[in-house]
Amino acid sequence: MEEAIRHGFWIVPTLPLLPAEDGEATARLTGRNAPGELTSAKSPDQLAAGISRFLSGDSVLFWDLGNGRASEQLGQLTRTAKAIQKADPNRPIGADVWDGFQDYTQPLQMIGSHRFPLMTSLELTGYRDWLQQRRYLAGDGKFTWTWIQTHVPEWEAKLLYDQSTDQAFKEPIGPQPEQIRLMTYLSLASGCKGLGFWSDKFLADSHT
Repeated sequence: MEEAIRHGFWIVPTLPLLPAEDGEATARLTGRNAPGELTSAKSPDQLAAGISRFLSGDSVLFWDLGNGRASEQLGQLTRTAKAIQKADPNRPIGADVWDGFQDYTQPLQMIGSHRFPLMTSLELTGYRDWLQQRRYLAGDGKFTWTWIQTHVPEWEAKLLYDQSTDQAFKEPIGPQPEQIRLMTYLSLASGCKGLGFWSDKFLADSHT
């Protein structure tokens, strides 16, 4: 994290949700990019103490509350968002939402939604319609964003190449640059104001 800040990058920490209260569905703690004190935060005070580490570098673009958030997690996410806003009222909070879009418009300033259409029965025109529907569900004026698919599903790699995606490939397996470009154009045309590309193994030389 310190090296990224030193090179002038903005960072988007992925924070876990605070523990569920009695009667609420329990959410999986993501904390993929968060330091240890954040992944184990049990209270708003602990969460505030953890994010102060990021604020010291003043390079946080926004706070991310994870992917695939469902309506059952609204209570947890709302409490977590309030704790973050109390500790840092100047930066927006975003999350990738799967359902309950209208409910999430209150605690979130940035609503993400994603679906990976390549190697499925979903045509790119259907992918466009899906993105537009999610933007309408988020409401007018809400900042919406999405992830762009840069990988081949694990099941397809095993079916076609008889190997895991963790292994290197001897030939290009996709997605092709043209496919990524088309998904990018469709996302922008559908009203997405932000795009994310996972910098994972599929963008490495080992996966051509």
